[in-house]
Amino acid sequence: MHDTAGNLALKRRKTVTRKHKAQVLTLKPAHQPIKARRVSVQETPDANQINMIRSRQIRKTLAFHRMKMLASLICMVLVIAGLFSFVVYRQAMIVEMNFDNLARERLITQIGQENSQLSESLAQQTNLDYIRQQAIEKLGLQDPARSQIVPVYVPDSDRVIFNTADQRNMDDDAYLASVFNTLEGFFLNLSQQRKVD
Repeated sequence: MHDTAGNLALKRRKTVTRKHKAQVLTLKPAHQPIKARRVSVQETPDANQINMIRSRQIRKTLAFHRMKMLASLICMVLVIAGLFSFVVYRQAMIVEMNFDNLARERLITQIGQENSQLSESLAQQTNLDYIRQQAIEKLGLQDPARSQIVPVYVPDSDRVIFNTADQRNMDDDAYLASVFNTLEGFFLNLSQQRKVD
């Protein structure tokens, strides 16, 4: 059977039976001995107060969790709205650029039509016989004689002549002579090609 030793807050102690001997434990003395003190009734909280404190703490934690969920929900809505507004803004910019391109294309076609109309009106207003008559009467121009007409032969292929490294070291007279010979050979070549054609 257990004894309480008059204080219900203390642990119950076992009674020593005749069969077992009580073991005595020696406690090491601490720096300061533990002192027991009495707790008054006013200092001990009432069960209602404890329940109210616990309910307040539970309400606070629930309110904190609700605020956290509400803030995360608001952030998620803002992120989705931001993404949606970004997509809508890009589409609006693309549509606006398409309208600008269409307006510029219309302007280009309109200017092209005006240019073609102007060139047609200029072609209709130009009279070559009238221009020739005015040039002869007012400016004193006349038709060229046969001796003034010079035919120019332009070959179909180009011919390029390079100077070699040996010719660079020559003196000026020798260099001019080689240039003259090269030009003379070029014109002789042209005259032979004319005869062949």
